[in-house]
Amino acid sequence: MKRNPLIQLQKFGQSIWLDDTGSGSIKSGELKKAVDSDVVKGVILNRETILNVLKESNDYDEVLKSLFVMSNLSDKDVFLQLATNDAINAAESLMPVYEASGGTDGFVCIGTDPAFLHDTEHTIREAKELFNGIGKKNIMLNIYATLEGLHVFRQLIAEGYNVCCSNIYSIKRYEDVIHAYMEGLEERVRERKEIEGIVSAAGFCVSPLDYSTDELLRDRYNVSNHPDEKAWIKELMGRFAVANAKTAYQATVTHFSSDRFLELKAKGAKIQRILWSDMTMQNVTYSSIYYAEKLIGPNTIAALTEELLLSFKEQGAVERSVNRDLEEALSVLESLADININTDTLANDLETNGVKRLSNIYNSALETIAEKRKAFESSQ
Repeated sequence: MKRNPLIQLQKFGQSIWLDDTGSGSIKSGELKKAVDSDVVKGVILNRETILNVLKESNDYDEVLKSLFVMSNLSDKDVFLQLATNDAINAAESLMPVYEASGGTDGFVCIGTDPAFLHDTEHTIREAKELFNGIGKKNIMLNIYATLEGLHVFRQLIAEGYNVCCSNIYSIKRYEDVIHAYMEGLEERVRERKEIEGIVSAAGFCVSPLDYSTDELLRDRYNVSNHPDEKAWIKELMGRFAVANAKTAYQATVTHFSSDRFLELKAKGAKIQRILWSDMTMQNVTYSSIYYAEKLIGPNTIAALTEELLLSFKEQGAVERSVNRDLEEALSVLESLADININTDTLANDLETNGVKRLSNIYNSALETIAEKRKAFESSQ
């Protein structure tokens, strides 16, 4: 019998969390099936999928009708209830994983309202309300790694919540997240509170970096008149994201073997795992599972869509790869600098655009709910 590459990943210390999951997958039993087959160890609830389910199916209609009769519920309240219901169902499916892993895996990751990312106190309060409203211990709050988000993330860790700090594009911002995690743990230690049960992840984005960099490289390629330079530029396409991710992973190795962390580890602290997100390869030169194959290693989580899960199951090659070819990775980063592509600026732009995109999705979901409410009221 052919071995399942998805299960083999576990031998290398990598967990698979299902990305882009909405009500349809949870209700259909596909999530439970993936959990029972020992493949999926966590879920990231994606607001975009909730929006798509709202627009393209009637999966939520019965729940919406029951919520619309409650006149005191705003459109935002309704959306949060839909997300809460999905989170509860997913958390129940994943509870066996959570218990079998000793609370390391089996999480449902869910985020707060992006419109209030600049308001740290509001976001902290909403995150707590979201966690308490779901009422499941295997919930991981998701906070974007903006400058304000770092403060929220640190405070929630200090208060003992499980938190993923996501939307990370640069090594510098990733190190900021690591420091915020340790600062939150250190505050708990000073207050003589336990840190043993706290679990955190750092959501490091992959494919958007190649997409943005390749656009710049194509512009350079088109204006170049030198065949050797054009060949060099073409060779760089589709390679920055993996080079950046592998370099970031070295920060994991460095910081979580430092004296600072070892002191926390002695008190029960867990390593904050790096979570690879946005893993779909856009460059047709490479396999769709290129990123998944190149970023395998211990203390990592791969957030894969259902499509990537199936592709990796059929053709994935499993070997420890995240710390291979590091010299090549550094060479890619140096080459981009040599042709004046500022990857820090690119990362900042992606962070800003990522927050805007999330806000637009959220607003679109609220508009769709408002339209469905009007249709429901007019039918009564």
